[in-house]
Amino acid sequence: QVWMRVLFSLPNAHLTLLVARESRRPNIRLITHAEAAGVSRDRIRTVKSVPKIEHIKRSAGIDLFLDTWKVNSHSTAVDSIWAGTPVISLPQIKMQARVAAGLL
Repeated sequence: QVWMRVLFSLPNAHLTLLVARESRRPNIRLITHAEAAGVSRDRIRTVKSVPKIEHIKRSAGIDLFLDTWKVNSHSTAVDSIWAGTPVISLPQIKMQARVAAGLL
């Protein structure tokens, strides 16, 4: 819900998700949730894995990296930092929810 509130509040913002599977289609539950929150499905983008240098270049075009709160990003946060993209993370109690904050 937090991501949808952010997207709803910022009409020019997009949510970009890395899809590791063959399918590049956004999760249908995510689309349904977004549309129920008033966010167009066109504002949710999925990207496939690419070689590291391309990934860093692509990350440089993102304005802000909002980390997940239950399990923080690890290498993706590092890649975003290398690309110069600001990272926002909310550390929690468990180790897997403090990783990105440790990187920052």
